[in-house]
Amino acid sequence: MPTDIHERALALWPRFVGLMAAVRWEAQFKLAKCCMRASITMSDLGVFLAEPVLARYQTMNGGGVPPPS
Repeated sequence: MPTDIHERALALWPRFVGLMAAVRWEAQFKLAKCCMRASITMSDLGVFLAEPVLARYQTMNGGGVPPPS
């Protein structure tokens, strides 16, 4: 390890940058996981809300006609 304070600070800089990059990556990963969970939940909610509408549509149309896409 260098004895000069400036050289020591410069030697620590790459470690600090690497640490900050790792922290940022972890935060990004956690945010992505949270968004995926929210997306899955919203998708499940959409299916839950659509099932009665689909059943009513099929009942009204005799069940032989596929729903519009």
